[in-house]
Amino acid sequence: MEEVQINAQDYAVGKRIVDLHFPDSAFISMIKRKDNFVRPGGSTIIEEEDILVVLLDHKDSMQEVKRVLQVGFSAV
Repeated sequence: MEEVQINAQDYAVGKRIVDLHFPDSAFISMIKRKDNFVRPGGSTIIEEEDILVVLLDHKDSMQEVKRVLQVGFSAV
């Protein structure tokens, strides 16, 4: 399990989770949003300053997750 902070310039801001095309080996289990916790679904929109709690099948998948969130593509 890893946490990822979403920054204003990240591609993921304003996008639905389903549209991000995460690698199969990763899953957003929770979003910390301000003082709340959000249980995400495919239609959940990522916001600036969200902290995503990501479950990974393989720790090395985190690099691909960050790439998808920051620039919006997946090589998988």
